[in-house]
Amino acid sequence: DEPDDALCRFLKAAGTYLVKWRLSFFDDIPVRIRKSRQGHINVGAFGRLDVPLIASTVLRKVFETENLDPTYVLYTDADVIFPRDWPAHGDLTCCRGCARNWPNPKCCRHPLPADAPDVFLAGTEVFAIWGLNSGVMYMNVPQMLADRHALLDWGNAKLWQFQMFDQGMLESF
Repeated sequence: DEPDDALCRFLKAAGTYLVKWRLSFFDDIPVRIRKSRQGHINVGAFGRLDVPLIASTVLRKVFETENLDPTYVLYTDADVIFPRDWPAHGDLTCCRGCARNWPNPKCCRHPLPADAPDVFLAGTEVFAIWGLNSGVMYMNVPQMLADRHALLDWGNAKLWQFQMFDQGMLESF
């Protein structure tokens, strides 16, 4: 538990609910990856894999207090900006004509099924239409928790060697 720095104080003053979290599987990631030249990026990229765990434990009271459905959560990288509020789950659409069926407001507007996503939805990488980009993920919390043990075991078996860090891991799992 480190004291709040200037950014944490700013976020709290702005009304942000701030969770300080150490990656639950930090010690599983080999030291050579954690200590590499971009180790903070390597480890940080895998942090989104803990979002369902955080949502179902630390944030459980927040979901209850705010009367929010904890089944689905939206994760975004810090550099993602939305020009308006994210739509309610029942208002999301899924384009059946596009690769990966990601929600796209300018496509066919096929309603996203009530039980979707099976695990998560994610967009594609800008430079490769078939490459998954985990910078924006719409997560099915119960299903990601159910798959968590197998995913982390698989990461350990692969020694956390994935092209594009967590993106490569999620794409190939």
